[in-house]
Amino acid sequence: MFCRVKVLPKDGVAAPEGVEELLWDFLYALARNGQICRNFTLVREDNYCAYVTLPKEDSLAAAHDGVYVKQRRAEVEKYFDLSAHISGANAESQPYCTCASHTALEMQTFSFDCDSVFTCMDCGRPVAMYELPPIEGEGDFCNIENWQENYSAMDKLWLNCLCDRYTGRQLTDPQSALNKQGRQLAAQMAQALGCKVYYNMFDDLGYYTKKPKWANEGGKMLRICPSCGKLMRHYAADNYEVELCDDCNLSSDPYEKQE
Repeated sequence: MFCRVKVLPKDGVAAPEGVEELLWDFLYALARNGQICRNFTLVREDNYCAYVTLPKEDSLAAAHDGVYVKQRRAEVEKYFDLSAHISGANAESQPYCTCASHTALEMQTFSFDCDSVFTCMDCGRPVAMYELPPIEGEGDFCNIENWQENYSAMDKLWLNCLCDRYTGRQLTDPQSALNKQGRQLAAQMAQALGCKVYYNMFDDLGYYTKKPKWANEGGKMLRICPSCGKLMRHYAADNYEVELCDDCNLSSDPYEKQE
């Protein structure tokens, strides 16, 4: 949901020094708690306005605030009233999961992704992060957002035709620093949730890795796990399909015939 948030000065209350820093801190706290998506901006009009994308219509509700959002909101609301107006669905963002519970999640992102990195494997839609438990005693999802930014930057370098050994290894090697960071976060989320969280491995379509990645098993093309070398199993639910290794908790996109 694309949303315009008006920042209206309270009657008789003078705005503090460093007002823009105060508002930016609030927006970053919301983003790190998953209450707004990654692409947001602050604009000076007659008053300040923030333009944000919400995972759900009620994502800005105080009931979803994490510990850091509560602190930042309290500071902002000393001086300002906030008024949110949803103008429509942001075409860059997907509809979000409404399932009451999750059988399993998949963790994945890409260069221009603005949504949550977690996908519900029951409905195939992203899961609002503020609906998930923070990991490792953190008060927000800063570590996950940092990984998403790292992965997106690496994927963008790859797409911009560098396609070199460094970007290739970081994306395709299960033991690269980038993937080790992501797999650790996925494992921590799995422990916090009490269900499987599969980490999606990048498929470079053979440009960088030359070893066999698919095997014909009974007429079906099955992915070979890039970590343990075993055949992955095919999983499908509604419009969602993925290849899974239950031993390594890795996932991969389904087979597409190469011309």
